[in-house]
Amino acid sequence: MMIRASRYHQGEVMTEDNTKLRDQAEYELTAKPPIAKPIPPEKLLHELHVYQIELEMQNETLRQSQIALEESRDRYVDLYEFAPVGYLSLTPDGLIAEANLTATTGLRIDRIKLLQRRFSQFVAPEDRELWEYAFVSLMNSSQPKILELALRREDRTVMDVRLHCTRRDRDETHPVLRIAFSDITEFKAADKQLRKLSLAVEQSPISIMITNTTGVIEFVNPACCLNSGYAAAELIGQNPRLLQSGLTPTATYQALRNSLTAGKVWQGQFINRHKDGSLYTDAATISPLRQTNGQITHYVSVQENITPLKQAMDELVIAGNRLRLAQTSTGLGVYDRNLVNRTIDWDTRAREIFGVELNEVITHQKFMEIVHPDDRKATQAAFDHALASIDTGSYQIPYRIINRKDKKIHYIEADGKVFFDAGKPIRLVGVVRDVTDSKQLEQELKAQRNAMGLLINRQVASQTAAAIAHEINQPLASISAYSEAALQMLKSGNQNPEKLEHALQSAVAQSQRAGRSLHELLEFLHQGDIALEPVDLNEVVCDALAAAEESGCDGFSPKIELSPDIQPVLSNYLQLQKVLINLFCNSAEAMHAAGIQRGEITIRIQTIAGKKMALTTIQDSGPGLDAASAQRIFEPFFTTKSKGVGLGLAISRALIEAQGGQLWVDASADSGAVFHFTLPYCS
Repeated sequence: MMIRASRYHQGEVMTEDNTKLRDQAEYELTAKPPIAKPIPPEKLLHELHVYQIELEMQNETLRQSQIALEESRDRYVDLYEFAPVGYLSLTPDGLIAEANLTATTGLRIDRIKLLQRRFSQFVAPEDRELWEYAFVSLMNSSQPKILELALRREDRTVMDVRLHCTRRDRDETHPVLRIAFSDITEFKAADKQLRKLSLAVEQSPISIMITNTTGVIEFVNPACCLNSGYAAAELIGQNPRLLQSGLTPTATYQALRNSLTAGKVWQGQFINRHKDGSLYTDAATISPLRQTNGQITHYVSVQENITPLKQAMDELVIAGNRLRLAQTSTGLGVYDRNLVNRTIDWDTRAREIFGVELNEVITHQKFMEIVHPDDRKATQAAFDHALASIDTGSYQIPYRIINRKDKKIHYIEADGKVFFDAGKPIRLVGVVRDVTDSKQLEQELKAQRNAMGLLINRQVASQTAAAIAHEINQPLASISAYSEAALQMLKSGNQNPEKLEHALQSAVAQSQRAGRSLHELLEFLHQGDIALEPVDLNEVVCDALAAAEESGCDGFSPKIELSPDIQPVLSNYLQLQKVLINLFCNSAEAMHAAGIQRGEITIRIQTIAGKKMALTTIQDSGPGLDAASAQRIFEPFFTTKSKGVGLGLAISRALIEAQGGQLWVDASADSGAVFHFTLPYCS
């Protein structure tokens, strides 16, 4: 404060100083009287005046020096207090003895609270060990040292600093550690970010190349070296033309030059040549690198090797062409169901099959409206089953539709697969095909086969009847003649018993002859031994169902109750299959005749308790048989149908009995027709 006061009150200061000097001079003069000779007053006055002027001049010089010193001290104070770095002075104990304003501001603490605090208290815990070691080293050496560590401010925030430390000795016993520190928090953050970017560039799987404006390569990352086969030393200093294969179109390079000349980003593809001579394709993005003043100093090229992708795309194109060819040749339509938003994407062929416009949005509800009403339940059930089948996700269903355009019924076969995400169905992709033509052809063939079979059966029946008539016609005529003669004898009261006996015996003989003829005829029709073998009843039932469907008897729903552990039976596989097919078809035709569409036929296999026989039961859901029909159902040429000759069940019973079993009808069944047959187990 005295310095600043002297700057603004110089007159007062000098007056006080003169008074003090005068008093001191008077005192000195009194204490030491002059020993010189007396000087004349005039000369003494002159000398005094000269001396006074000299003193005033010296005083002015001293005053100017003092002003300069004060200004210098003020400048030093300003430089010290407001320096861009923080200044601290530490005692040998590590206490803060001095601190400038920058230091207190940086540490966010008042100077009075900062002084006499231990500096290590402001060092971040993770750096204290480093500081303690450095402090001891600095206090024992006059060599300056630079440190970087983190300081924790008074408000607990952290800043990174660089310390310039030097020991200064005030005297032999009072060394002082001078510290100048600067805040490098932003620098450290930028350096960390730069290191991160550098690591990203170094470890990136994408090739990165930097060239100057003349095209000389100045930097390449490891991916670029791996991609090209060249080492970094082989590429740096070269021109990117080193990688050219000569197969990249000239127009590509011209477009590149035009874009870079205009200062724009360019994107394109290069066909480059590897160091080993192989070719590879790079998808490149090249952009100019501008400095803060807008000047372009470098070009950065980011390139990705897309050779595998190109190959995959080429293969995908080929596969797509093959798929389209297959679709065209087979008439397949492709569908893709989004199970999340419930939309259906159909290709052109699928839309053609269903009669849907190309731009029409299809939902599951609209699809179900196109499905034939009688098939909607089964179609929905197959769809729900596929969504629940996480293991397979298989979707297969035949159904009918009513085409939206021609309003006709079309037969469709659909195949697909459900894709799941975390157990949740998300997509159903598959194909549909219109099998109407093949279905109609199949139905025509079935009708022809049925007609042919009926004709053959009628011919066989006719031939059989003719053979029977031929064999028994004469015996029957003889029986008739002998019977009439015997009748006349009885009416006329003929008393000749020998003649009556002869007539009756002759009728009996002719009857026996007819029986033998019929037996011999049946043996002739069934001549040949039946080959019996072990047969799996479960297997033959399943095969017979499939064969019945193929033969046209498919208008029923089978309910199969198999016996997995049942023993094989002794039977003829083909004949047993024929018996089952005949029973299935009879039941289906009876249900259709009663107006029952897709009635149910139950097939049950079980073992008869206490017997070495297997029991097979076939029961339909039709109207059943009345008592009279049930009694005659196995008679040859008896039938309840409008077509047929009535030999099927008779032959079936004969076949079962020939294999050691029995076939009968259950006339007491509550509902439907119920047939049973038994077969012996293999011993």
